[in-house]
Amino acid sequence: MKSAIGRFDELVTLLRSRKPALFVDYDGTLTPIVQNPADAFLSERTKRLLEEAGKRFPVGVISGRDLSDLMGRVGIGGIAYAGSHGLEIAFPNGERKQLVNEFHECQSEVEAAEIELRLLTKDFSGAIVERKRFGVALHYRGVAADRIGDLLKLFGEIASRHQLLRRSEGKMVVELSGTGANKGTAISEIMTHEGISEETHLPIFIGDDLTDEDGFKTLKNMGIGVIVGYVPKLTSAEYYLRDEEEVSEFLEKLVDATRGNA
Repeated sequence: MKSAIGRFDELVTLLRSRKPALFVDYDGTLTPIVQNPADAFLSERTKRLLEEAGKRFPVGVISGRDLSDLMGRVGIGGIAYAGSHGLEIAFPNGERKQLVNEFHECQSEVEAAEIELRLLTKDFSGAIVERKRFGVALHYRGVAADRIGDLLKLFGEIASRHQLLRRSEGKMVVELSGTGANKGTAISEIMTHEGISEETHLPIFIGDDLTDEDGFKTLKNMGIGVIVGYVPKLTSAEYYLRDEEEVSEFLEKLVDATRGNA
């Protein structure tokens, strides 16, 4: 596993005849992981770098958050957004696309699962339920360590009653959401819509969690995967960045490397 900062010259070599096409996760990548997801905001530096990047090459922010929430938090025009792990996409020209299977059935299942999870959290101090358009997440970062096992067991029982929804796991969060797309699908959709190919661009995806592996796998052998907070584990990413500060440093290097090529 190579440092994307320490081996940045390798990426510059790959960019000699191409522009980057940058795709980035939000929570844990552009912003630190926080106990309450409502408190995760972009720093001024990171937002400025994303704005600069968006003027020079294609940029997409790919997140498990609702599309409207994601766009409101980033607040940059002229770039692509994918919310709900790729189930809803907003392209740079304002066009939108939904990839969720069985739309109405999905929303009904999510509503039912949300009710059960909110009842569940009454017995687990520190647990937070986050409702999304096509999913519902259970955050347990604030739950006492000796109670997490019980909470996850009960979550599993709820999940088993909602077979239409996909179960996913992340850093101190589990989620039930609709099916039909993932972060890798979202990257492919944006690339196709924007006419991005590996002949003209070097696709780069930066993410930190298990749901980002779909993006790394999509870019395998055609682009670059960069995992944030790397520890020895199985991943399809080739490079790593240690934390959100290094993500900002990497963005700055990428913008500097493309100056004059906008």
